[in-house]
Amino acid sequence: MEDVQPQDQDSPDSSTADDSPSHLLRHLDCDEITRKEVPAEVALTVMANQGLCCRYIIELLDWQDNPDHYIMVLARPPPCMDMHDFWEHHGVLFSKVLVHHFMQ
Repeated sequence: MEDVQPQDQDSPDSSTADDSPSHLLRHLDCDEITRKEVPAEVALTVMANQGLCCRYIIELLDWQDNPDHYIMVLARPPPCMDMHDFWEHHGVLFSKVLVHHFMQ
């Protein structure tokens, strides 16, 4: 009697010496893939973070699309500061109207 081991649903039916997780392909039904528009800010941030890592590009950690708005969760690297600290440090350079506009 042959020893049968359970296989993961994504694993191939037969294994070879060269099979490894990096060489396995997942079979997808292309009819089930749906394409959805994403906000330009999300798409551009994702595109900017592809390739070599650059400390001057803010990383998109997560995002959520809602019917009337979207939320982006961004990394804040050490040389960055939040808007409140920025306005306190550089506030004399900006008019009150401009500050009020950005703080809304």
